[in-house]
Amino acid sequence: ERSRALEILDQRKGEMITVIMHEFRTPLGIVQSSADLLASGLLAEASAMERVADALRKGVLRLTDLVNQVRELALVSAPGRNNGGRGGLALTRSEIDLQEMFSQIERQFSEIVKARGQSFQVEVQKGAGTVYADAPLLLIVLDKLVSNAIRFTPDGGEIRLSAERRAGMVTIAVRDNGLGIEKSQQRLIYEKFYEVGEAMLHSSGRFEFKSAGLGVGLAVVQAILDQHASAIELDSTPGKGSKFYFSLPVAA
Repeated sequence: ERSRALEILDQRKGEMITVIMHEFRTPLGIVQSSADLLASGLLAEASAMERVADALRKGVLRLTDLVNQVRELALVSAPGRNNGGRGGLALTRSEIDLQEMFSQIERQFSEIVKARGQSFQVEVQKGAGTVYADAPLLLIVLDKLVSNAIRFTPDGGEIRLSAERRAGMVTIAVRDNGLGIEKSQQRLIYEKFYEVGEAMLHSSGRFEFKSAGLGVGLAVVQAILDQHASAIELDSTPGKGSKFYFSLPVAA
């Protein structure tokens, strides 16, 4: 059993390296070629220089996003300290204004959903305005769930971020009318690098339809919610969409 487990671990490591190499290759190539063009002095027209500079900027942004994904993976994979050994997360809980945080998420994705022709609605029901949690980590959770909804919802689709109170808890949900997830895959999506099976099909654009990253987003979400004594839940129908949701205590 131990030998088989080590074999699987080695296979996962190899797959991880394949994904990381593939994901970094495209933006690195863009950055290098753009920098070479700018340094060559061959671009006489301002419009041409602007196009190359824009490509360079996008390449750098993509690399930054990938580095952040690797950093988040390392964070949740590290041995825990002062938290029962469940991950490298040390929580700093505080009272969080969900309306304010949801508005921040809405602003963050406004240009992206506009470009995709999508509708993004935010709703905080009465009595569900505040929760007790780690604010930076909750922001990561919402970022991951909303960005997934955008990526796997076609152009013109609908995404909704909501909060509603149930007894002493607030349920936060992200809904979409996108691709949905097959029943057989629903338990697998929380595994790190689950997307490696289609590594060579990955798009390097973070928010293009069906684009993909390192396959760590939902693993990060699950690890963060685990530290909050919560859990991510899923209702999904292939071809109709998905609803990811979790609960946090109401701030006293």
